[in-house]
Amino acid sequence: MKYDVCVIGGCSLDQMFYQRPDLTYDKEANMKVPGGKGANQAVAAARAGAKTTIISKIGKDDIGKNILENLNFNMVNTSNIEMVDGLQNDFSNIYINIKDKDNKIERVSRSNK
Repeated sequence: MKYDVCVIGGCSLDQMFYQRPDLTYDKEANMKVPGGKGANQAVAAARAGAKTTIISKIGKDDIGKNILENLNFNMVNTSNIEMVDGLQNDFSNIYINIKDKDNKIERVSRSNK
């Protein structure tokens, strides 16, 4: 199969935490969003109309399934993604200040080392 775009890169899950006015973070009302530089590039290319695939490695767990579902939903070919038992997926915690929208990102590398 021919592709317009082939991305080699990481896939992860981003968790966003919103800072309350008292400067604490609401850890229960967080939003989980599939992401990662590679996945984001592949989704952007596919949304722009390019026939896109991605080469990556992710853990074979619920997070990995969520990442795959997002890529498939966005019409990215995922046949070149290897799902590995026991491999922990990457994630980022993004802390967002509601008042000024400033943010801090803590990245945890696991599968994309």
